[in-house]
Amino acid sequence: MYYKTLPQDSVLRRHFESAAAMQSAAWLQQPPSDSVLRRHFDQLQSLRSSQDTALPSDHSAPAPIPPALKAPPAQTDEGGGFLGWLRKLFG
Repeated sequence: MYYKTLPQDSVLRRHFESAAAMQSAAWLQQPPSDSVLRRHFDQLQSLRSSQDTALPSDHSAPAPIPPALKAPPAQTDEGGGFLGWLRKLFG
């Protein structure tokens, strides 16, 4: 961060930078003023709070991965995509 009035003393500069970092972190914790962004922010907050309450008491077994989040199966056919199209085109 660059300020024209940044203190030259190393201790004062460190305190100034830490205070600026705390102010920016506090500003980032505030909800946005735009209605659409505010709605998304509220949805994320409710999702986080529901995940926090749904945590199991013992962490021995991992939670199963939903099918929508699993990686798609690898393509088995040779020459897929753009390079495959070029191979088929130029034979």
